[in-house]
Amino acid sequence: MVVPDIINYDDNVCATFTGAGAGLLYDEVHIGLYYEYLEERGVSVAGITIETLRKHALVLTDEDGRGRDRFGLYKALIFDVNVHNVLYHFSDGAWYKVDPGYLKKLTDYVDAAWVPAVLPDYTNETEGEYNEAVGNTRPMTICLDRSDISPSGETADRAMRLVFARSGPGCASPRESVYSVLSAKPPFQSGEQRC
Repeated sequence: MVVPDIINYDDNVCATFTGAGAGLLYDEVHIGLYYEYLEERGVSVAGITIETLRKHALVLTDEDGRGRDRFGLYKALIFDVNVHNVLYHFSDGAWYKVDPGYLKKLTDYVDAAWVPAVLPDYTNETEGEYNEAVGNTRPMTICLDRSDISPSGETADRAMRLVFARSGPGCASPRESVYSVLSAKPPFQSGEQRC
């Protein structure tokens, strides 16, 4: 079980369940806590149906229990199941058939575009200045953003939005290489240009 949304954990997020009565506040989310919730309410797990999962909800709250976001449990479930040697993945209320070779195809595709890079020391006043300086002084490097994306109260040395590219067949410049890598079709389709 997962929260089917992006969460800022700096906001003191708690969770509870609804659908069979009020639930306790939890500081984490997992299927065992939902089972515990059902047991405390006298609801048999064996009697849970898809309709029940659609009616029951995972509710994110603040530390005082005030609800903020509500998600049907059906969309909060995530698991894999093997049926007749075919792997299926359930996530966000939908089933996906898993191609066993997809991870290798994806890894090979990304590895082909990977460029190892050593960044210079951070001596600038802002992340934007650093990104721009690296983009202007390092060959095959492009500065994508000058804004500081650090969370409030944190230092600006966490995430850098720089792209390191290498030229490939049919790519005239680093920018064209980056564009080709970022806009290419998925690795399991034929005919894409690899740069």
